[in-house]
Amino acid sequence: MVRCESQSNREESIKEAIERRVKIEGLQASFGQIVIPTEKVSEMRKNKRYIRERKLLPGYLMVQVEFNEHMLYLFRETSGVGDFVGAGLNKKPLPMSENEIKKWIGKEDKEGITPTETAISPYSEGDRLKVKDGMFSGMEGVVKQKLEAKGAVVVELTIFGRPVPVELEYWQVDFA
Repeated sequence: MVRCESQSNREESIKEAIERRVKIEGLQASFGQIVIPTEKVSEMRKNKRYIRERKLLPGYLMVQVEFNEHMLYLFRETSGVGDFVGAGLNKKPLPMSENEIKKWIGKEDKEGITPTETAISPYSEGDRLKVKDGMFSGMEGVVKQKLEAKGAVVVELTIFGRPVPVELEYWQVDFA
């Protein structure tokens, strides 16, 4: 897997254009997949919580491809694609290390299931958790209830000196 520069905010359309060109030119045997690393972020607007995906590396695509002249030409001639990170004029780009791949793409396990989609709670009642996302970010509390059907837990946080039960999804918390 290698990194490829692209125009920022056009990653999805560039990904689709490359996949379309690979299919048209019959290069599926040399082509694996294109990944745009993202993370889930919750936001509060007008007293409503929204969950959206945020790009971890805007302007970059992670590409799994077998390099040959046809693939190199295909990528370089696709509108919106810059070049491969670490590639010279006629050199192959440097492949990403396993640690890099896990860092940027490893948020999904091997089946492509994100932690929020698992049915079994990684947390138990009484576990001490730290909120890592949302309006209570940075606060710590204790799990009071598991809501496995929702993929959430009820954590008791201390707000203004009083215990307050707050429902948080698995991806919003981590062990303290």
